[in-house]
Amino acid sequence: IREMSYLFAVIGLSVINSLANKKISFLELLFTNIAVIVVILILEKITILKHEVSKRIVYEKIELIVPEKREELIADLEKRTGLKIHRVEIGRINFLQDTARIQIYYYDNQPNMADDAENAIPDDND
Repeated sequence: IREMSYLFAVIGLSVINSLANKKISFLELLFTNIAVIVVILILEKITILKHEVSKRIVYEKIELIVPEKREELIADLEKRTGLKIHRVEIGRINFLQDTARIQIYYYDNQPNMADDAENAIPDDND
């Protein structure tokens, strides 16, 4: 989504620049371009644009996957992963092996495209 936003901004600036006529001075056009770039940089650095990263894990303590123990589950996952997890989704549950597939979500300041690519590949080890 972030890359699409940058693409939209570049296309928008291109349209603004192409529609400039002789009534608009070069200085006004330069100011408009710089203003748009500065606004994008400011939005990128403040917490309005948090990058949510997800990881799929196999979890063996299935007694914690019940909704009543959600806080306990998150605390255990944070302890094991070292990440500040803000939400989890319970996926496939395997009662024969006492495991559950869990998707954990946390905020990352530096987006890592490898994390997204890792989650895009289906896991066929079930």
